[in-house]
Parts: sequence; structure tokens; C-alpha cells
Amino acid sequence: MVEFLSSSLVYYYVGIVIMFILGIAAGNYATSFIYRLPRGLTIANDPPYCECERRVYLSPKDLFPVFSWLSTRGKCRYCSVVSIPVTYTIVEALCGILFSVNYFIYGFGQALVLILSMDVILITIAALYFIEKRLFAVLVSAFLGVAAVYRMSFGEPITGFFIGGYLAMMVGIGIWGAECAIARKRTPFPIYAIMLGLGGWCLGTHAIIPFVILSVFFAILSYAVLGRISPKFRTSAWVMGTVGSMIVMLSYLG
Repeated sequence: MVEFLSSSLVYYYVGIVIMFILGIAAGNYATSFIYRLPRGLTIANDPPYCECERRVYLSPKDLFPVFSWLSTRGKCRYCSVVSIPVTYTIVEALCGILFSVNYFIYGFGQALVLILSMDVILITIAALYFIEKRLFAVLVSAFLGVAAVYRMSFGEPITGFFIGGYLAMMVGIGIWGAECAIARKRTPFPIYAIMLGLGGWCLGTHAIIPFVILSVFFAILSYAVLGRISPKFRTSAWVMGTVGSMIVMLSYLG
């Protein structure tokens, strides 16, 4: 009991709570991109607002991540008509959990900041693809940049990024080729090959095999859930699978 309540451990537990709060705040910021990028808006266009007929600007009490959504039961506080997508709240909660878990594993440091930055970008990519069915170059570029800094912090040469990304993408293209052969028709170039390439770029050649295996596992798991909603979520399941495996691998390798 004394050890549990020692000052160092108390600070550590308080740090986990603070990281959760920072995480849901980062997730709330990410939802601004999820809403604004498809509409061609930037964060500087307008303060947060509701798409009511008279465009109501939100007050501070409406901006508390997760809790504001729960308090209004997913509806606009002012018009009670416009629904706030549950996807936004899931993004906020996931970011909060990842901030706390990675802090618990690694403590505060450079690796933690880079890993959490990549996690937030990956979750934003996955959420946007789930909603819009497309990747956004600005997020992919941001991820590549942060991932390069992350790998260079381990003293790895730049060639390692390209080799890892190339090999992982080739695995995706191989899966695509097998699908085309089975279906006996050529399908569009798959998004999952690009996502596998991002993972290979970030994780390096030594992690490609477990990364691909984990991606397939998460993709099957995601499709088992999303496929019940609609078959159109098949490609989303692949994106969820690669994003989920990258997040797990980053926490494991960090």
C-alpha cells in the first residue's frame, strides 16, 4: 500500500490521467480535419460551428471531447436536429487511450511524442477513409515526414525507409494480383497496397513479416464487424487492418 502511494507512483498515475486528457484533446483537434478536409476548408477558416440553418458557433462547453457528445446524446445542443457522428467520439476516445497506454509503456520522451503523432495521423487517415473512401495527400505526407524522423532517431539510413516501403507495397501488389487471378478480372489498384507501403516505410524491413500478418488479421477482424453493416466496407476493413497493425507495432517497437 505504501509503495502504491509513493510520491513517484502518484506522479506516474497522475501523468497517465493527464496524457488521457491530452489524448482526447488531440483527437478532438483531429476531428476538425476529418470534417474540414473533404470540404476544402482549413482549421483557420472558421471557429468550430454547427451546420444549423443559422450556423451557430460553438461555445467552450460544446468542445469537451467525448463528454460533450455524451451530454447531448450525439445531437447539436442548439438545434437538436444535426447529429454529431459517433466516429468523432470514437477518434477522441482512441487517441486518449493510446496516449495513456504509450505513456504507461515508455514514459515521456522523444519516441513517445513521435509515436503519438503518428498514431493520431493514422487514426485520422482511417476515419477519413471510412467516411470518404479516399486518402488525403496532406495526411499521407505528414505521416511520411514524422515516420522518417522517427526512424532516423534510431540512426537508420534513408535507404531503409524506401526499401521497407517498397517491399511492403510489393506484398500488397502480390495480394492484389492473387485477387485479380481468382476473380479473373483486373480491379483498381488497391488502397491497402499503399497502406502497407506506409507501414513498411515507418517500421523498417525487419518488421515487415509480423506487420503484414497482423494487418491481415486486423483486416479480417474489421471485415467481420463492418461486413455485417454493408459489403462496401471491404476496402475500409483493409485500411483499418493496416492502421491497427501499425499502431500496435509502433507501441511494441517504440
